[in-house]
Amino acid sequence: MLDLLLDKDPATREKVETPPRTDKYHFVIPEKFKHHNYTEMEKYLIVLSNMFPNITRLYSIGRSVEGRQLHVLEISDNPGKHEPGKVLHDT
Repeated sequence: MLDLLLDKDPATREKVETPPRTDKYHFVIPEKFKHHNYTEMEKYLIVLSNMFPNITRLYSIGRSVEGRQLHVLEISDNPGKHEPGKVLHDT
């Protein structure tokens, strides 16, 4: 099911929830904090992955004890590519 939702085809993407609201600079406007259930969070990760395909990669690292997919949303300038020695420094 996740593979279908991650399809980059516009017809498939339209079936996923609407993207988050953004300001004029395209920064996401935070919503009031609330606990998200698994289904909501999964949909949100898919939306983000579809909105920013050049800097994200969504994949599963297995299943939980409840049988749910354990999703990882990678955010990088080169998603899916291992870059040995690249370290982020705090300034």
